[in-house]
Amino acid sequence: SSDMVKAAMIECDNYITENDLDIHMLLQVHDELVFEYKIGLEDHVYKLRQIMQESYKPINGMKMSCSIDWSEISWGKQDTEER
Repeated sequence: SSDMVKAAMIECDNYITENDLDIHMLLQVHDELVFEYKIGLEDHVYKLRQIMQESYKPINGMKMSCSIDWSEISWGKQDTEER
């Protein structure tokens, strides 16, 4: 599974870079990737999930299944100024 995640990380990074997106891959823990993105880029998050699912094609036909878990926590300066 580590090879699958590494392949997904490379493909996701390529997509983010090629499209000059304000999306950051923050963390990889075991078989999970954590991204930070600005509101309005949700369509790209779904595309990243698709890329992850298709990034590794082993000979035995095994497929990667990915889910999205959302968190709206933000510690940005703008958020603290509004309070």
